Amino acid sequence: MTKVRPEHNIPTQLPELLPVMALRKGVLLPGSHGRYLVGRQRSLSALRGADEFMLVAAQREAVSNPAPSDLLPTATLARVVERKEAPDGRSERVLLQGLARVELTGFPQTHPHLEARFTRVDEQWPETADADGLHAALKEEATESEELLGGAAVLSSILHLPEVSLPDGIAAALGGGEEWLREILTTHDVVARAERVLEQLVRVRESREAQRSIKERVQTSTRDQQREFFLRQQLAAIQEELGQGGDDDDLG
Repeated sequence: MTKVRPEHNIPTQLPELLPVMALRKGVLLPGSHGRYLVGRQRSLSALRGADEFMLVAAQREAVSNPAPSDLLPTATLARVVERKEAPDGRSERVLLQGLARVELTGFPQTHPHLEARFTRVDEQWPETADADGLHAALKEEATESEELLGGAAVLSSILHLPEVSLPDGIAAALGGGEEWLREILTTHDVVARAERVLEQLVRVRESREAQRSIKERVQTSTRDQQREFFLRQQLAAIQEELGQGGDDDDLG
């Protein structure tokens, strides 16, 4: 097993080319971690060709042997945190840490695995009052949505992310469907991305609260109906004992 200690710093000097691992399903966002079982030969070759860093790209369609045209142009620079051989002896389990968005600009190598040129996406959190308010609203909403995001430990790690990475960390923990995560990945404007994540987080939290409210209301109504039924049964039994019989609508 090969381990690399997790770090948040990105070297200023990266190789011109990095191996590319294509994801048939799922999206690795910057500011998040992903565990993968790697079994395809080209992906294994890319993983084994990576020193510490690699590029992780989402496929447009779930093809088995993706070409460069099958990949989204925005990918994620990732650090290999942990690798180990899978029990079948043919696959590897890997833990990757998403670090930054990149644009794939060329593929000089396609065999035995994809290698790509890339450029970092310039992402800076604006120093404005509106941006400060948006960042504060995101943190507040994330705190109120602790359970949705996976609990206290996950929330704590998210809240310690840099401002520019906070929306990605929340989106990754929240989930929300592959298409939505792809939209977040390919949205380069950090403010627009933060607004979309905040909207989704509020929507999911309010939906969850509505579900709980409806469930509690239905359960209360069911208990009331059951209680009324038993009271009617008891009243009918008492009336029968007293020889009164007949119908009684006092509880109707």
